[in-house]
Amino acid sequence: MPLKSFTITLIRHGETEENSLGIIQGQSDTKLNATGIQQAQLLAATFPIEEYSIAYSSDLSRAYDTCRVILSDSPQAKSGASLKDIRTDVRLRERSFGPLEGQSLDALIKLAKEHNTSVVNFVPEGGESPEDIRRRVRNFVETRLLEEAQKESTDDRALKILLVSHGGAIRELINYFVSFGHHSFKAQKEKTRIIPPNTSVNDFLVHYDLQTFAASPVKTVECLRLHDVSHLPESFQKQALSQKQVNDHYKGPAV
Repeated sequence: MPLKSFTITLIRHGETEENSLGIIQGQSDTKLNATGIQQAQLLAATFPIEEYSIAYSSDLSRAYDTCRVILSDSPQAKSGASLKDIRTDVRLRERSFGPLEGQSLDALIKLAKEHNTSVVNFVPEGGESPEDIRRRVRNFVETRLLEEAQKESTDDRALKILLVSHGGAIRELINYFVSFGHHSFKAQKEKTRIIPPNTSVNDFLVHYDLQTFAASPVKTVECLRLHDVSHLPESFQKQALSQKQVNDHYKGPAV
C-alpha cells in the first residue's frame, strides 16, 4: 500500500512578559503580552487557514490564545470560511522545570554549573528531563496525531494540520522529524538545534503507514520551512531572533 501523508505546520506561541524578561515559564500558565498578541495577529493576516483541516494546541493559555488568534483573525475567518475547532493535548505542553519556574534563566544556568552538568540535561527536582518531553511529544505524534490524520484524510484534498505549542516542545518535535533523516534537513542542520522564535512557522511533509510493524509508523519527513518569521516587521524579527538559547550544542544566534 502507498504511504499516506500530510503537511504539518508547527508554530511557537507569541511573546509573554516572562519570555521577554528571560524568566523560566515551563508549565506555568502565563499569558501573551501585547507584543505576543500583535505577533499572532500579524501571522494571522497572511496565514492561509482555509487550507487546514485540523488545529492542535497545548492547553496552556499562551499557546491556545496564539492558535485562537490565528484562526479568528485570518481573512478567511472574517468571511466565515475558517477552521474553528482547536484540539488541545497536555502532551504538547512545555517542559516542566519544577520549582525553577518563575525564576530567571540565570538561576537554571547557575544550578546546572553547580551540579557539573549541561544546562540542557540538568533536571530540577520535580521537573522533566529532555527524554521526558521527547517521549511525550513522540507519543502524541504516533498515537493521536497520526490516527486522527488518517481519519481526516481524503483522496481529493491534501491534509494540512496546524499545531501551536512551546519552544522546547516544538524543538523536540523538529528533532523527532529530523530523526527520519530525509535529505531536506541537511541544509537546516544547525537550525534544528535551536529554540524556535516566537510565532515562527515550521512546515513538514510527513509520510506514514499505520499498518507497519516497524518501530515507528512515520517513514520519511521532508522539511519545507524552518523558523520563518517573515510575517513580522524587521524590528520584531530582530526581537524574536535574539532570545537566549538554552542549548549547549548551538552557540550562534537564533536565525
